[in-house]
This record gives sequence, C-alpha cells and structure tokens, in this order.
Amino acid sequence: MAVFIAGFLAGVYSVRKETFPYPQIRDALRTAKALKNTITASNQVDLGKHLETTAVPTVRAAEVRWTVVEDSVPRLPIIANGSLNQFLEYCPDYGCIAVAFGDSGNVVEAWPYRPDEIYEADITGDAYPHEFLSFEPSKNVYPVSVQRYANGDV
Repeated sequence: MAVFIAGFLAGVYSVRKETFPYPQIRDALRTAKALKNTITASNQVDLGKHLETTAVPTVRAAEVRWTVVEDSVPRLPIIANGSLNQFLEYCPDYGCIAVAFGDSGNVVEAWPYRPDEIYEADITGDAYPHEFLSFEPSKNVYPVSVQRYANGDV
C-alpha cells in the first residue's frame, strides 16, 4: 500500500510541477488525439465547399444578396461577413472575409479571406504543437465576425 501511495503522490507532484513523465504523456495523448482526428477527418466531406443554406442557385446569389424593401429609408454602407467560398466573384481565391455594401446594394469594397496568412503565426507560443498536424486553415477555420479598424482594414 505504501508503494501505491508513494506512486500516487509522485504522479500528483509530476502533474503539478509539469516534470517528467507528465509532459511526455500529455504530448503523447495530444498526438494520438490529433492522429485520430486526422484519420476520421479524411473520411469527411469539406463542408466549406458543399454547405448550402438556401434554395437560391449559386448563379443567382449575387442578385439576391441585397433586397431593397423601401426606397425612402436611408441606407448606410453595411459590412457583411463572408467566409470560405463566399463572394467568390470579388475574391476568387478563397472568397471574401467581408464585403461592404453601398447605398445602392452593390458591393463597394471587398476584403479577401487569406487563411494561410492569418494563421501562419503561432500565437499560442507553441503550446499546441500536435493539434496542428493536419490543420489546414482554408478547410478547418470559418470566420464568424469582422471589425473595421480606423485605417480601413478588417
């Protein structure tokens, strides 16, 4: 029983102080999880290219994006979110991360979605090295909001 308690306390110490063997076991588990996700993801369809949210045909998308209901209501320029494969007529590579609609409902400004540039820097300080084994920003990341800065960037 004493050996069991000593082993348990050594394990607790290893986890609290992040000393051997805890980091190696943690990294091994993360690697196994990333490999499992890679194997299961290879069997899945890339939703970014096939996701449908409306019955409007793709060829009509540009003409039905903006509907003017009442001409007397003043309209300010509006920035709309984009994402992977959205607004491809303005940003043909990956689509636009955002577009600005003018008063008439036409797109007056577009910002291309550049997932490789956005995600090339590891801002986590290499805290998650194994999670990125099969990470592809163009397929695995979907922006959900944008903010316009004073210099005009989003």
